[in-house]
Amino acid sequence: MSKDGNVYVIYTIKQMANDLDRSERTVKTALRELENAGLITRIRQGWNQANRIFLQIPDRVQLSSRPEGNICPMDVQDSSPCMGQKLPTSNTDTEYKEHSKTERVESTRRRYGEFQNVFLSGEECTQLETAYPGKATEYIERLSRYMASNDRHYANHYATIKKWLDEDSKGRSAKNYTYDDNEGECL
Repeated sequence: MSKDGNVYVIYTIKQMANDLDRSERTVKTALRELENAGLITRIRQGWNQANRIFLQIPDRVQLSSRPEGNICPMDVQDSSPCMGQKLPTSNTDTEYKEHSKTERVESTRRRYGEFQNVFLSGEECTQLETAYPGKATEYIERLSRYMASNDRHYANHYATIKKWLDEDSKGRSAKNYTYDDNEGECL
């Protein structure tokens, strides 16, 4: 207590930061806010000395309590009336549902390929063998090796294999380049 009867504490910023287990920057910000709110007054003592922090006791005490009429809803999909902005939603549930759905679909399919990472139903495998006899197995192996070596994943293995087979069955037209050396021509 001072001679005037005012209550004060002597603390350095560093001591406060250590005691509160916060950074010095956080302590400075908190002190500035308390001073702006009129709850403390800081008096400098001199170079390299701790400030005196006088505690101001307000005339009217306002308890911090939860307002009863303006409670924010917990539903994150709606706009919050307290902040007036839409809160971000989590994709975790959606991702989990999609992953679970993929696992169910893959569990009804059989594993094919050298690395057992190509999933096809019996019907899809039969359709490939019927449409592309003798080539379907080769392309299943090719997809299996490609996915394993490049860490790639495809949403639909049947569609990927079918696309590759269609592209390769059309054939690429080979251009007829001649490498004959005609007299008088230069490269």
